[in-house]
Amino acid sequence: MDSRAEKYLAHLDRLSGGAEAQFYSQESSSPALPGVTTLVYEGLSEGMLTAFTYGVSLAEHSAWQESTPELHISVRSDDVVWAEALSFIADGMRGTCTFAYGDTIDLGERVTPESEMTAFCVFAPALPDPADCTGLDVSAVGHEGHDLIDIVGLYPLHDIEMRYLHEHGLEALWHRDWDPCDVRRRPAV
Repeated sequence: MDSRAEKYLAHLDRLSGGAEAQFYSQESSSPALPGVTTLVYEGLSEGMLTAFTYGVSLAEHSAWQESTPELHISVRSDDVVWAEALSFIADGMRGTCTFAYGDTIDLGERVTPESEMTAFCVFAPALPDPADCTGLDVSAVGHEGHDLIDIVGLYPLHDIEMRYLHEHGLEALWHRDWDPCDVRRRPAV
């Protein structure tokens, strides 16, 4: 019988084409929850660092009625600090942040020295087919109902872009001329 984690990992293996991942563990800041594991894939796409979390979906939130989230990032960088930031956010905000499209996460400082960005927004994952990331059934055999995971994408933002998003909405920001995976870009607003 495959465990919940094994089913999720098998799905990531399919998404990555069987590429090798590096596993990073983030100790839990909550005694009630296990730590967060982040799987980091380098070079799935040329010059891209791609990472997924496992551990957010182990928490509870009143907004998570049908499914629970896990986080994804795909950025044009080779700096693993982007994946570490994903782990930090996953552990620190699971159960308190809904990780719904349009949510923002303000770190209040630069994520890495290579970028001026200090925040993230949540939206559909930057994968060839985002439909591969919704309603992932990780239910154990005999589990009543379904245990579903939705993978959501985190995109680095400049502080001014985060303020713009709050004022004008996600759609207004998303339709600007910008590359959401470019961590060295200038602000889109």
